[in-house]
Amino acid sequence: MEIQQNQFSPEEIQKNHTVYAERSAVYKSFGFDREEAARKIVHYLFKDHRSILEIGTGRGYLTTILAQFFDRIVSVDIDSNEQNSAGLNAAYHGVLNKIEFVPADAGKLDYPERSFDAVVSAFTFHHLELPFKVISEMIRLADRQIVISDFNLNGFKIVEKVHNYEGRTHGIISGDFDIVGVYLKEHNFNVTVFEYEHQKIYSAVRN
Repeated sequence: MEIQQNQFSPEEIQKNHTVYAERSAVYKSFGFDREEAARKIVHYLFKDHRSILEIGTGRGYLTTILAQFFDRIVSVDIDSNEQNSAGLNAAYHGVLNKIEFVPADAGKLDYPERSFDAVVSAFTFHHLELPFKVISEMIRLADRQIVISDFNLNGFKIVEKVHNYEGRTHGIISGDFDIVGVYLKEHNFNVTVFEYEHQKIYSAVRN
């Protein structure tokens, strides 16, 4: 899905950014800095990657940061409405020209094997109905590296507090994130685990 800068008005871009900034402030008030968490994920990607596939665009918080460091980002999400918000976020930061948004099922993507230098996914695993179908697709498409992050117990507590504050609940479909590292090792990746206060990150390099 091609999203171009000129399809958004400056007012739309600013309004979207205001919503983003307000929600980020709410998370910070509960002790979680979303931008810092995303930058930790980017830190573990090899700096010479030319193409990155992101699984789970969401509202584009990680997408925009990826585009600040890498030349080509393809971001996949089943929700095209959220990708529109991500496009507005990217437009605000002036990196929209580096990103291709693809509304699709991440468990079945129409790309040849090893099409991307790296595949990355942040805070998406727990939303997946068939997580290992998606991770198998990540393995198929990554030429060199996979980086996957999700909340740990402390992180989920904060997310639940934020959602309660907003009058909502936060669903968790897949909770067994610990097995991801084992699964990647079984598929010939060298896996390193990084534990932070609110998230766990797997950096997996193809052997």
